[in-house]
Amino acid sequence: AGGAGGGGRRGGGAAGGNNGNETGSKIMVSNLDYAVSNQDISDLFGSVGKIRRAFVKFDASGRSLGSAEVVFESKADALEAIKQYNGVPLDNRPLKISLSSEGANVTAAAASGGGARGGAGGPGGVP
Repeated sequence: AGGAGGGGRRGGGAAGGNNGNETGSKIMVSNLDYAVSNQDISDLFGSVGKIRRAFVKFDASGRSLGSAEVVFESKADALEAIKQYNGVPLDNRPLKISLSSEGANVTAAAASGGGARGGAGGPGGVP
């Protein structure tokens, strides 16, 4: 099924945009290396299907929480992403991917209201 790779780092914003009401399926990605960017997530999951939004979550100080959200246009693509990449290493860390319970019908209001919490964090040291 191929590896996730560990290509170069590029800056960039979240892929896609909010177009009012959105339908699609959201996946939650955790156990990310803290250096993984929005562009890395967009590039990786964009190879599976059309993405509405993809972004890494950050805390108030701008530090990565080690998790990301990806909203696909179709549930089939979200399920394929889980099948293809769950457990596959990205920058030497196995991705943990799950279908979000709110992924069946995502609206702009729901997306800004939170929902899933945190990442796979813990007090472990980051080199």
